[in-house]
Amino acid sequence: MTRIRSGDHEFDVVLDPSKKGHVLIDVTARDASVSERLKSKHERLWPEQTDEERAKTIVDYKEFLKRVQASYQAPSYLHETEFFLFLTDLPAAQVPPYVANLDKMYAKLCDAFGLPKEKNIFLGKCIIVAFAKEESFLAFEEKFLENPNAKGAQGLAHGSSDGRAIIACYRGDRDVPGFASLMVHETTHGVTHRLRSTVPLPKWIGEGMAEWVRHAIVPQKSGFDRQNESVQKVQKSGSLGGNFFEQNAKLDGWQYDVASHLVSFMVQLDPGRFRAFVINIKEGDTPEEALARSYGLTSSELLNQYGRSIGVANLRP
Repeated sequence: MTRIRSGDHEFDVVLDPSKKGHVLIDVTARDASVSERLKSKHERLWPEQTDEERAKTIVDYKEFLKRVQASYQAPSYLHETEFFLFLTDLPAAQVPPYVANLDKMYAKLCDAFGLPKEKNIFLGKCIIVAFAKEESFLAFEEKFLENPNAKGAQGLAHGSSDGRAIIACYRGDRDVPGFASLMVHETTHGVTHRLRSTVPLPKWIGEGMAEWVRHAIVPQKSGFDRQNESVQKVQKSGSLGGNFFEQNAKLDGWQYDVASHLVSFMVQLDPGRFRAFVINIKEGDTPEEALARSYGLTSSELLNQYGRSIGVANLRP
């Protein structure tokens, strides 16, 4: 997507699949229309922060992170980048590769959604708190995020209704690439939380995108092997698991892999249409409406196309 200015007006050059080409959209008029539609769904567009508002938010975040630091005996330090506030008690030498992967993740998602790579879509910045040990992670979740039920998770993304994005995780026994891929996955959720509006993405899209980006930024043979095994499971059963397309489906681990494979398939069909599909949902369309507007398909037709691509006729949800 490209934005151009003419006099006092700004226009986005966007793909309109129904017109089989790109069109000029008046940004102000479009946003007013989208805001009205979202209001009826009790959702809203995220407002743009001024430089002064962003600076104040970052000061508040740093005060919060100072309180986090003060509650632990293990030494920790804050690494600040253009888009992230990265607090960790990991050895300092380990941090640059992790941050580099997060920057690559952000750039890839900006490319996927037609955003300038220098644009900061976060409220302030995205907070990442990365611990070495599980007990530190669990204590942070309970004390600072009021989540006493984090046991069993190694990383969690918290997207608040006020716009904050906080990622918490711990390394434990994972190797550096494994922990890097975990952070990329969870931080992708932070980005999609802040994408355009407060509208949540359906589970399969959110998790599928997070896995798709993880595979692209930190490719690991084990990850691709697991994805292949999951696709083989679909090939044998002829089904994605029964609950796959539900908004808040409780997907099993193998379904995350299938979701990423389906997202990759949709991107390969047409990256511009996939961008429009996600943005349409974020602007208030149902997934079925967004799919029809972007790809000209029903969910059944998409399922049939994907099924044929993996050798499964009459694939079921």
